[in-house]
Amino acid sequence: MPREIEATATSAAAPEVIFKHLCVPEAWDEWGGFWTRVRRESAGQEHPNGLGAVRYVRSWREEVVAWDPPRHYGYIALVAIPSGAFVRTSRWSRTSRAR
Repeated sequence: MPREIEATATSAAAPEVIFKHLCVPEAWDEWGGFWTRVRRESAGQEHPNGLGAVRYVRSWREEVVAWDPPRHYGYIALVAIPSGAFVRTSRWSRTSRAR
């Protein structure tokens, strides 16, 4: 059975901004200071980073299994971790709370 991870955070940013930064791996260097670049191995069905896209991140591979911009995104690990043992899904909504 896959291990699912859920995380919650609050942001004043619009869902479109969050989606671009988290779901477009080419943008990860802009905000994350990652030690390696992500490489797309195959494009998604309707968007290069969309449903079905496969990418290589350091020593593991992931496949996008949920893509509903700008509110829902998910992927599953293909290798490095026992295949299919990790599923990540994210959902966003706008909040009117000021901080």
